[in-house]
This record gives sequence, C-alpha cells and structure tokens, in this order.
Amino acid sequence: MYGFLEDSWQGFWTLSFIRILLVGWQHPFYTAFVGIGLAVARVNRNILLKLTAPVIGLALAIGAHATHNVLADLSPGVGGLEFTTLVDWLSWLLMLAFIIIVMLLEQRDLKKYLHSEIEKGALTEDQFNTAISFSKYPLPASRLYFWVITRRQPGFIALREDWRSRRNISIVWARKAATKKR
Repeated sequence: MYGFLEDSWQGFWTLSFIRILLVGWQHPFYTAFVGIGLAVARVNRNILLKLTAPVIGLALAIGAHATHNVLADLSPGVGGLEFTTLVDWLSWLLMLAFIIIVMLLEQRDLKKYLHSEIEKGALTEDQFNTAISFSKYPLPASRLYFWVITRRQPGFIALREDWRSRRNISIVWARKAATKKR
C-alpha cells in the first residue's frame, strides 16, 4: 500500500489511520518476544537456555512480523484489512493475557518470599503491601528497591525517603564510587 503517493491527502489519512490506529502496536508486540527471550535467559541457570532463549525470542518476533506481512499481502482490499487487523488484535490480546498471567505469578512469588522480610524488620507491612500490589504505590518501586538494597549492602549510602528523581539515585552511586577510592 503506497498511501499518499497514489491518492494524495486521502491516501495519507487512510494510511495514517491504518498504521497508527489499526496496527500501531505491531512493532512493540514484536519487541515483546525479544524481551521475553531475554527475561527467560536472565532467570534461568541452564546455560543452553541462556544462549538459546534470546534467539528463540528474536525468531518468534521475526516470524510474527513475517506472518503479518504475508497476511497483508495475500489479503488485499477492505476484507483483507479487516482479517489482518482481527488477527493482529487477537495476537495482542493473547500477549496481554500472557503478561497478566506472568504478573500474577510474580505477585504470588513476591508474597511468598518477601513475607519473611517483615519478620526480619527489613520491610514494614506497608512496604510489603506496596510491593505485592498492582495499584497501591505510596512509594515508587525504584525507591522501595533501593531502600531494600541499602539494608543489604554495608557501606552503601542510604537514600533519603523524600528523594524523587533518578538523578538523585545516580548521585548516590557516584558518591559510593568516590568513597571507595578514598
């Protein structure tokens, strides 16, 4: 589809509608496969899986992209556009379902493993509830993460509770590096 080259402004607006609204999530969808492959490699100890998972993720992304392009080429006209869009949107919904399932499993694991941190005094009840919640964020997740790290690593400069920007976090890392040199 050449859009505005053949049909001037009408083709431009049609192509914009298709590319932005109908299939605008295609490239992030493909990127998700690569991210899943990298995540699988990161959390597994099996060296073979560590090496192959990113490649499999990339192959799935390439395959999904090729499938979309072949469907678009083999299904011309409005009917083909409707069919390809339906396949695309169903694929996105499957990916969304996968993401929700993984988030629920992660939440279950956080509940299981962080509960002992309350007993040790490393986390308060509110921080625990924040860490396992999808919607309760009185502390940004990065602040909670760095708060826990400061309790674990001796010599690390503790972050103040009122820090709000990533710039401040990088300043802390710079200070840490400077104190090591002394």
